[in-house]
Amino acid sequence: MKSLLLKAITLSFITLFTTACTLNVNLDESKENTEQAQEEAKTEKGRKLIGDTPVSDATSYTTALKDNNLLNKVREILNSGNHKLEVTKKPSYELPAGIHDAQIDKYYIIDDVFFALVRKPSMNVPMNLPEGFKANFSGLIAADTTNKEWKKVFTIEDKESTNKNNPYAIWIDQKALYVSIVDQNGAGSGEGLAKIVKSSDLVNWKQNYCYYFGTEYRGPKEDGDYFLFSSFLVGETRSGEKCNNFSLR
Repeated sequence: MKSLLLKAITLSFITLFTTACTLNVNLDESKENTEQAQEEAKTEKGRKLIGDTPVSDATSYTTALKDNNLLNKVREILNSGNHKLEVTKKPSYELPAGIHDAQIDKYYIIDDVFFALVRKPSMNVPMNLPEGFKANFSGLIAADTTNKEWKKVFTIEDKESTNKNNPYAIWIDQKALYVSIVDQNGAGSGEGLAKIVKSSDLVNWKQNYCYYFGTEYRGPKEDGDYFLFSSFLVGETRSGEKCNNFSLR
């Protein structure tokens, strides 16, 4: 009887010890996974948006937008510093002539003002356009809920036809609107020279940063949206003539 009781106690002790070890291993693995997730999140959140880091030979541009209602709204919004740029569904307004839906992948809204980045086909930006449609325009368009009409904020004009500059990302920081403009002059697919322009009134723009884009981008799973990635402070800083291979009008 004593022998059976001792055996039962021994088995219970072994079971408890094994369970405790298993729990400890699981806790260690859970802790490790949590720490890894936190580190990855910190790395992602730790990316710094490109802010006020002007290049030494920065170029300024003045565009021809004349819609005072739209301009005043945007100036007020940016000056307040209390508004966020958010992705939204496509408004029902008709696009300007010469622009096709396929050239726009996202629409954005700030308060009651819509923005859209219009791209043209390039080595880095493939797109399916209707047969016979020639996409000549790339740039930024905007519309407000009062007039319900898209206006061209700026047109990107390449100094050489092989540059294929496109607007990649748009964001707000330090009471200014920023747009990244990337060409196709890179060493590999997806790479190019990124030029960051900023404005606080939609009319006067200044190049704020220039860097080599694409080498740090690992893919959508690791780094999210390819175009949005150009708004983060990554890549080797550049300056000189190649940073001015476009103009805005």
